[in-house]
Amino acid sequence: DQAGLKKCARRLKEQVPNADVEKQVMITANPNVPFQEIIKAMDALRSDEKGELFPQVVFTVLKG
Repeated sequence: DQAGLKKCARRLKEQVPNADVEKQVMITANPNVPFQEIIKAMDALRSDEKGELFPQVVFTVLKG
């Protein structure tokens, strides 16, 4: 759920020391996750209503 992911990312940025300077996040997914869901997650991690979260989202696929 995009709203929950945004809230979690914002909480991370606010509570973890120096997380406010971090611009990159990496997400991974199993090969059976629909591509549309991956794109939604990537978009959710970039910003929220308060502003920038992680504008540089890196995506990788888990290998069996």
